Amino acid sequence: MTLQQQSDDTAPQVKSGPQRFGRPQFGPQRVRYRRSLRCEALENRRLLAAEGSVYEWSGAYDASGLAGSVSAEVRWGDGTTSPPTSISGGETSSQLRVRFDYSLDSSNFFSGEGFNRRALLDLAAESLVGRFADDLTAIVPGGLSQWQPAVFHPSSGPANQSRGTLVDLSPNLSIPENEIIVYVGARDLPGNNRGVGGGGQFSFPATDISCQTQAECDQQLASIEAFRNTVRTRGEAGAAGPVQTDVAPAFGSISFDSETNWFFGVDADGLQSGQSDFVSFALHELAHVLGFGAIRTDLTSSWANLTSGGMFSGPAAQAAYDGSGQVPVEDSHWADSVSEQLGQATVMSAAIYGGVRQLFSPLDFAAMDDLGWELIDSQTTVAASHVYPDNGSYPIRLVLKGSGLGELVYSLDDASVTNVAPTLTPTANTNAEVGQPLQLTNIGQINDPGFANANTSPGTVETFQYSIDWGDGSAVDTGAATIDSVGDASGTPTLASFDGSHTYASEGTRTVTLEVTDDDGATAFSSFAVSVEETRFLSAEFDSPFISESNDSVVRVTVQRVGSEIVEPLVVQIDTAESGQLNVPSQITIPANQQQIIVEVLAIDDSDPEPTKTLVFGFEAMGYPRVVAEIRLLDNEHPLFQNSPLIFDVNNNGIVTASDALRIINQLATRGAVSQLDPEIEQPNGIFLDTNGDYRVTAVDALRVINELSRRSGSSAEPEPLFAAEHDAAIDTAIGLLF
Repeated sequence: MTLQQQSDDTAPQVKSGPQRFGRPQFGPQRVRYRRSLRCEALENRRLLAAEGSVYEWSGAYDASGLAGSVSAEVRWGDGTTSPPTSISGGETSSQLRVRFDYSLDSSNFFSGEGFNRRALLDLAAESLVGRFADDLTAIVPGGLSQWQPAVFHPSSGPANQSRGTLVDLSPNLSIPENEIIVYVGARDLPGNNRGVGGGGQFSFPATDISCQTQAECDQQLASIEAFRNTVRTRGEAGAAGPVQTDVAPAFGSISFDSETNWFFGVDADGLQSGQSDFVSFALHELAHVLGFGAIRTDLTSSWANLTSGGMFSGPAAQAAYDGSGQVPVEDSHWADSVSEQLGQATVMSAAIYGGVRQLFSPLDFAAMDDLGWELIDSQTTVAASHVYPDNGSYPIRLVLKGSGLGELVYSLDDASVTNVAPTLTPTANTNAEVGQPLQLTNIGQINDPGFANANTSPGTVETFQYSIDWGDGSAVDTGAATIDSVGDASGTPTLASFDGSHTYASEGTRTVTLEVTDDDGATAFSSFAVSVEETRFLSAEFDSPFISESNDSVVRVTVQRVGSEIVEPLVVQIDTAESGQLNVPSQITIPANQQQIIVEVLAIDDSDPEPTKTLVFGFEAMGYPRVVAEIRLLDNEHPLFQNSPLIFDVNNNGIVTASDALRIINQLATRGAVSQLDPEIEQPNGIFLDTNGDYRVTAVDALRVINELSRRSGSSAEPEPLFAAEHDAAIDTAIGLLF
């Protein structure tokens, strides 16, 4: 590494003095991560959170070393990642530009298959100078303003020397404002050197001045001196004088080792332990070009001005240093103790270890600030929130990424997430009967803000164990609740429930106690009351399913009380919708100390012909549910719509013919397939359609006539007049109606 050498002599010459070169080397793999890892205390808005609730934090983090706009990803420690809720700042926005010149790349390290390596150099330069706000004046030679730049050749030099052969560049090189030219190439560097970088040298040729007056001579000399001052300082006042406080590079060179197993990836994820990261070494050598470690013989450089006794006294570097006091240096680099003993990340140590990408660190940038570069604020403000599904301690990682280059991983404080006990809601108070199973669906319903997390290995699930104490001294029921609905991070809780079944052996009011324990040991209790009563009901039963209107038909109904004390009489109310049909009292009393009473029931005989009826009676007493009993009432009058002298004589003409069947069939066609005959609204009027006496007109009535005709036609007795054609037609018509 060498700083630009300057001469104020009039004759072209190069002053050379002791040169110091950066010697990044391979060493043992001593860094576990393959990307920059920065540890910083988390600036929490909330240090604690409960499972299922929103965990929030925010803070400002240094994005130095990244190129381009900054994005972020939060790794929450529970197997999930998410973008932040907000992010601002941290973008590289400098007007400075490093222009890499490949005209001295005689080994074609950056040509052909190596052409894509140029893009990596550009990204590395942007990540560094993109943080500088300096304004470098252009170098524009012409007329009396002349100079001769020279650099150490990046691709050619003695085999036993790290620095290349010093070669002149084109005289009177023009360099635009805010541009720094770096000549790059590669050769087989001696030893373990992976790269060598530093500033160039320059001189000013002797200049003949032609002037007529002293004023004109003074003006020309002033113009020459102003140009030379621009070359020396590029407009940075602190870069002039015997003791410099600033740096003002215009050009330099970097040589990379052509035999190294380089990793040429934008993303460091593919970097292997046996490889040297090209980006890391490019940043290291570029920093030397920009003044880090520059030693001068003729002037006190900005680096030398701040370095004494193996310590760097720059105030910004001291503030960024993880140790105490000044920062130790060795051979124009940070001492090994900075990274090895303190573990502070830096790319400007003498050794960069294999398999590691190290971006320009806050300490490295602080040193550049002390050397005179004006730093652009690289703080990135990030806010994020997350809902943790389960309790625990979760290490949070904040990953900052540059759109062009670089990734920084901040190890933040662990999120401490507490468990939340489930909420248990019992069923409502209820009643039960002695000796009867009490079945309760959803006897307990559970609500828990925690939810399953399938992103961890192994995944976690919300589970609940329950117990039911029925309050009667019986064994406690236990089991696992059923998960009814799985919760999620949107605030939907996990819902679960369990059922219960129990049979009480005695009366009384019981307090049922429910207990639920989640998979993390949190418990919830709840209870409800069960009023247990003796099973009591009434039964009523007729001793016959039928009763006739005839006076000698007697039926008994037995009314019994079950499951209750019998020391008191019990009044039973009897009701029916068919009053006036049976002689049944509206109220009976089961005597004290008796469980039942038997009541005789008589049919009320009337002269009205009517169909068989089903009579329903209700029995009800205070404290007992209503029960019913049914009995069918048989009429003792001849069916009104059946011809009593001759039941098959439908048209009442004294004989049975096919016309009788046809009468019924025609009625069916008019009335429908089945028609009820109601004495209340119609009379036979000489036509008796109901041959079977069921008070309905159906195809059966017609078939009975047809069967009777068939029977009579096969009998030896003299049949009533019947033509064969009439018989056949009646049968066909009736069958058609039925099928």
